[in-house]
Amino acid sequence: METQEIHAKMRKHFKPLNDYILIEFVENLKTSGGIYLPPSSEETKAIAHPIIAVADSVGDKVKPGDWVSLRAMNLDIFKMYGRKFAIIKDFDIMLVVDMGYILDEAQFKQAVKDNAKTFLN
Repeated sequence: METQEIHAKMRKHFKPLNDYILIEFVENLKTSGGIYLPPSSEETKAIAHPIIAVADSVGDKVKPGDWVSLRAMNLDIFKMYGRKFAIIKDFDIMLVVDMGYILDEAQFKQAVKDNAKTFLN
């Protein structure tokens, strides 16, 4: 099942109450070629998790589809559809993340690598 289908099913069956938010807990990232990077690698550690559903009381602070970074904490994680999910409070969110950072970071690393080659020659 594709991610969008799974998220739609989760929204259908789970509606957060009060100030709670349902997220998919992401342990590692996938490259543009579709390869999952190992969670043990510090460089590939996920810093953001997609929001699946939000309680009405959360308002327009965040919405399904946003990716968010969380404060350090222990999460109660549950599994469904072969994936991991968690329920958090809105105050557990530190920031909304533009996932374009992955491409920006890759371009930066390539530029540093290219400059290093030029410098060494």
